[in-house]
Amino acid sequence: MNRGPIEVLLLAYPPDVASADLLAQLREPVTAGQLRIVDLVLVGTDGAGDRTFHDLEDGASEALASGLDIDAHTLLNEEDVESLASALDPGQNGAVVVVEHLWASGFAAGLRGLGAELALHVRVPADEAEAAFAASES
Repeated sequence: MNRGPIEVLLLAYPPDVASADLLAQLREPVTAGQLRIVDLVLVGTDGAGDRTFHDLEDGASEALASGLDIDAHTLLNEEDVESLASALDPGQNGAVVVVEHLWASGFAAGLRGLGAELALHVRVPADEAEAAFAASES
């Protein structure tokens, strides 16, 4: 199987946003065949301020995971999730998501076939990109 590039994302959101609403945002690129969800763990905060973790691959939350078609492989372990969750501000909820970029799988296979590789990947945050584009238009 040709795999596309894999990324680990930490999505942070305020406690007044429902996890179901956040996950709905992931369904669109999954349904469109752009992304595959490899791992997905929700991070919450209980009444005492302690972090709680809910792995959507465990089958207990079929309603939340519906339409996400989470891959059977598990790449994250408990230490990974705890380490990533430590970046959340107190009171923030989060989702640790491992995504595969399906749109790039053919491109990645083509590079490998040539003996080439992606040597550097730099992600520019959307707000910084928007500011740069706006500055170039002035």
